Amino acid sequence: MKALTVGNIFKIKHRSFVFLEPWSLAFGKAPSCTGVWLIYGKSKNGKTSFALMLAKFLATLVKKLLYISAEEGLDKEFVKAIKRAGITPNDKNLNFTEYLTLEALKAMLRKRGSPEVIMIDNIDFYRSELNNTTFKELTVEFPSKLFIFLAHEERNEPYPSLAKACQRAAKSIVRIKGLKAIVSGRLGD
Repeated sequence: MKALTVGNIFKIKHRSFVFLEPWSLAFGKAPSCTGVWLIYGKSKNGKTSFALMLAKFLATLVKKLLYISAEEGLDKEFVKAIKRAGITPNDKNLNFTEYLTLEALKAMLRKRGSPEVIMIDNIDFYRSELNNTTFKELTVEFPSKLFIFLAHEERNEPYPSLAKACQRAAKSIVRIKGLKAIVSGRLGD
């Protein structure tokens, strides 16, 4: 790889979302639409509810968003959460699936017209397939995708250790505490 001059770096065209309020107040007006985001918090504090509202919004900005409900599956309570988030059959760009193996996900993402945003709820369910190395390989193989991982919290930190690696790579980090979202990271504008 060739080193770039500052002038060359400034000429690079970066793809960004265009966020309006209220989302722009939290994430900035133009966050990057690629890379990694992390949403974490203690159990039953609203991670999935927040993620579903964010998914509904992001699906208006992309051709396809995939929400992998690995933890809850598509059970009755998850369907209720979808409805509470205001998601309806009219949200055509939003797709859901239960747990997919990492290989099945990669096969899907290699296809034309694959999802641009992938939300994985919950990273803990990928512990046997994802480690620091395979996590990095996933993001390197699909640099034009945005991966949003949900994780649990233990001792005020993302859990498990894979979630900590995700936190280090994340451009946007959302900590859910008591049904409140606290956003930090490399926010766009």
